Amino acid sequence: MQYVGESTGKMKSMFLAHNNAAPHAIDLDFDEEAESHVVLYSRLMHYLRGGDDSSDGDFVEHRQACALGRWLQHEGAALYGLSQPFRRLRDIHEQFHREAESALALLHAGSWKAAEQLCRRELSLSLRRVLVAITEMDEAMHSKAGLSVN
Repeated sequence: MQYVGESTGKMKSMFLAHNNAAPHAIDLDFDEEAESHVVLYSRLMHYLRGGDDSSDGDFVEHRQACALGRWLQHEGAALYGLSQPFRRLRDIHEQFHREAESALALLHAGSWKAAEQLCRRELSLSLRRVLVAITEMDEAMHSKAGLSVN
């Protein structure tokens, strides 16, 4: 999967290599997590366009913390919580899920057009920002200065 400009590979291995952390400390595949957020956005848009799969309307997995969100709250926070790239990813990721939740609330309230506008504008932009923030975290992993806690 490509994020911004170039393929990032598996961020999990970069985190492990950079920090010499034990494998159990970071057991998250960042490529899969990025893809899962793209899939959530795509499913929302499909449903808004009249997709007839009734299970799409539930979005049950969104109502639980995703693996990236859990990592950002726990392992990631312990390892990188004071770094700027980490804080940026955490904040942007939270914004993405808040906007997805708002779109779902609009959908369930019957405001299809408002939900679609929110998805096309704010949620689309938030998704791109999440992908950029993942890329920035990747770049910071290649530079010790990039993870300074300024």
